[in-house]
Amino acid sequence: MDTDPFLIVPLRVQTRSFVADIVPIRFKDWAGFLAVLNKLAPFLSRGDYGGAVKAKEAALRDVIRLGAGVAPELLDDLHPDDIVALAGGVLTGNSDFYTRRVGPAIATATEALARTLRERRSDPADGPTSSPTLPPGDTLSTPAAS
Repeated sequence: MDTDPFLIVPLRVQTRSFVADIVPIRFKDWAGFLAVLNKLAPFLSRGDYGGAVKAKEAALRDVIRLGAGVAPELLDDLHPDDIVALAGGVLTGNSDFYTRRVGPAIATATEALARTLRERRSDPADGPTSSPTLPPGDTLSTPAAS
């Protein structure tokens, strides 16, 4: 077990033409990557890989471009199994990183923040945590009717 929860070890995918070292998507590409995955998800979730390629070829190219750093024009001469290996590597590498590392880190940070907020609210030195309420009928805080 490594001590750095964000240590990134590239997932190496060998094609007939080149080797791609796949690392998790960078934040700058995250929104685009998720948009592309939304286009492919209906096909991938039912195992219709041919349908994904046929209906969403541009999205598949974008997954590989964003996730493996491979220029889309390099994909034209690859065999289908190389495309599957690259796309699979991107999906595997990202799902593993985000579910095993980022998700738990976000949960830990959120719990720490909640704990800090609870402690802060219960600290009497901080004074009251809510605004005082006025008795019913108090007109000092409302504008006078004209």
